[in-house]
Amino acid sequence: MYGKYFKQLRKKQDISLKDAAANVISTSQLSRWENGRSNISFETVINLLDNIHIRANEFIMYCNLNPTNSLTHKIFNAYQRKGITELKHLTLKQIKQSKTSKNRFDLFLAVAAANFYFDLTNIRLISKFDILNVKSILSSTSYWNYYYISVWGNTLAFYDPTFNFKIASRILTILKNQTTLEFGTEYYTWCTILNALIRIIPEKIELAKKLSLKINKVSIPNSFLSIRLKKRFMDIYIKYQLHESDKEELNKFLYSLENLQLIDLKNELEYFLSNTKMRN
Repeated sequence: MYGKYFKQLRKKQDISLKDAAANVISTSQLSRWENGRSNISFETVINLLDNIHIRANEFIMYCNLNPTNSLTHKIFNAYQRKGITELKHLTLKQIKQSKTSKNRFDLFLAVAAANFYFDLTNIRLISKFDILNVKSILSSTSYWNYYYISVWGNTLAFYDPTFNFKIASRILTILKNQTTLEFGTEYYTWCTILNALIRIIPEKIELAKKLSLKINKVSIPNSFLSIRLKKRFMDIYIKYQLHESDKEELNKFLYSLENLQLIDLKNELEYFLSNTKMRN
């Protein structure tokens, strides 16, 4: 299943089989996986995604999109290409559709599309009323499958820190008590919880520390290396903002990522620092 979606994303970017497989697996292994003739480990998939410039959470979301909804794919593809004008048009179209149909899926997609647009432009197209509707649905959700986690993950920028803390805490309880989750769901869940933590940090640092401590009580799988490293960096950053450590620790951590050749993660964390107010 996942191989064919990888192939779609690779071809959309005109990346050859050889370049996509480079330093990870052989081209024949990649070809077999793309065509559904073999399986590969989760860690291998993560490494392959680096070669086609797609983040793991974006890939999982792409794989789980409704294949019958062409508008869904158009919205995602416009976001991937940073096609702001096209994304605005598609978002407004989906908002209008949600008003007409009054369908929950259409509402979720409208808010998610608005979140993509907000991420690229910092401009909010969705109404507060629609955000409150989604917030109400998430508040009453008891069964947190991939679908509802992705709804929260694709809209958490619109919620206040306290709400995101409550949802993250609820999902952490599920992770702590549940022994297994589907391949993509567990990874995406951890990505979303970390994104919630990152959203909370600039607004309520003490609440962020509280969430970080809750995360520490649940074991992040060893195979989710980038998530574990990102969590470690956020711990250091929280301590720095609370005057419990100095900036040198942050710099040392970023330097260690460079030594490990985790350049994309290093760039992502440096971007976070550049867009977050540091203590005086």
